[in-house]
Amino acid sequence: MKKLITMLMLFGCLTMSSFMTSPFATIVSGVPLDYASYQVKITYTGEQLKAAPSLLLTGSGRVANKDEFIPYRSANVRYSNDDAGVFEISLSGTTIKKFVDALALRPELCTSGGRTQPVLSLMIERNVAPAEIVFEHLADMVEAHTILNLLEGAIATEPSITKTNVRRFRNYTIGHH
Repeated sequence: MKKLITMLMLFGCLTMSSFMTSPFATIVSGVPLDYASYQVKITYTGEQLKAAPSLLLTGSGRVANKDEFIPYRSANVRYSNDDAGVFEISLSGTTIKKFVDALALRPELCTSGGRTQPVLSLMIERNVAPAEIVFEHLADMVEAHTILNLLEGAIATEPSITKTNVRRFRNYTIGHH
């Protein structure tokens, strides 16, 4: 019984320390230079036979840190692929802004939360003073393809290795669907 109470107390502490995600509109900046300090993490959360690395897109004005997303994770969503490693890609703020702008044109992708059994978690961190803000959309398979199509459009002018890593992520995760 004492062990059960200890576990419940520990769970309660972990639950209380997590942060709430913010609406999409709060991550959109009117200052184009801000996007150099953004991070975007895309994690496959669907059924799988083996781990698939997540995709971490980082603005060129900051250091990549996937752990900053941990306190914002949604309950009952599998983020174990974050522990399988990440494809880290540094992007210009202009490219991240293109991606966020493309998402903004798709209202179905601008809702916080999303599906109860998502196949993809899209998290965007705006780390600009005065505070860190994180948005998350939990996508079904159709939305996952749309998100990756929008990303591929935004990185069209980036080096080929960037496009290759995004294609690898797609192939490891939703490419077979």
